[in-house]
Amino acid sequence: MIRLTGDSHTWAIAQGLRSLQNRGELAGIEYLARPLGSHSHFHRPFFTETDENIEFTNPEIRKFMTHYPVSNTDDIHLLCMGFHSVFLFEDPTFRTNVPLRFWNGGSGSPMSRALWLRIVENHQKYYRLFFDALRRRGLKVIVIEAPKPFAHHKGVSLARRDVVYEVDRSYRAALASWLEERSILVVNVDPQCLNVDGFMHETFRHPDQNDGHHGNEMYGQIMARRIVELAKSNNFGV
Repeated sequence: MIRLTGDSHTWAIAQGLRSLQNRGELAGIEYLARPLGSHSHFHRPFFTETDENIEFTNPEIRKFMTHYPVSNTDDIHLLCMGFHSVFLFEDPTFRTNVPLRFWNGGSGSPMSRALWLRIVENHQKYYRLFFDALRRRGLKVIVIEAPKPFAHHKGVSLARRDVVYEVDRSYRAALASWLEERSILVVNVDPQCLNVDGFMHETFRHPDQNDGHHGNEMYGQIMARRIVELAKSNNFGV
């Protein structure tokens, strides 16, 4: 059984899995998708642990799921969470503060690497605790990267593109490095989804024109295939 859960980016992956299933590409593979809502639900303590269970405490998450299933260690646990950086680069802070290596002495104030890493660690703290909680229980965990920034997002248009790119890149790199240290697999955004400048192809933008950061079903299909391939190549029982 593949269990997919996470923030709102989970919806596109779930659509992709459903499309592959309808095409017969998931023959013999069972999956269950349970999105848990906005990424903002995970930026503060959102779960507690007992010997038998992981209980969600955030009331918004509990609308979708009250506890996380940890009893079956044969399942593959796909977690689409932790890589969403939009809330940072759309913050007005990065219209006046610039990562130190991009500061040229002109407009804006330089931000040290140490300060930036502290900000990143604070934002990723509860994701990391959750991943660790699952890992300690011997679960097969794969973390799915969120879509990279779309150029049409308002945060990209209001800030310097090189700053947006660096904020997103370094935010993801910090979590990827932490996961690698713990031998937790990551499904990265497929290169075919990206422009030469590292932003998402508009082909994969959400059909809602007011949505600046979610991928569409086509994106979900591409990522779903990568997930299945990664699980198979790592002997995850798929």
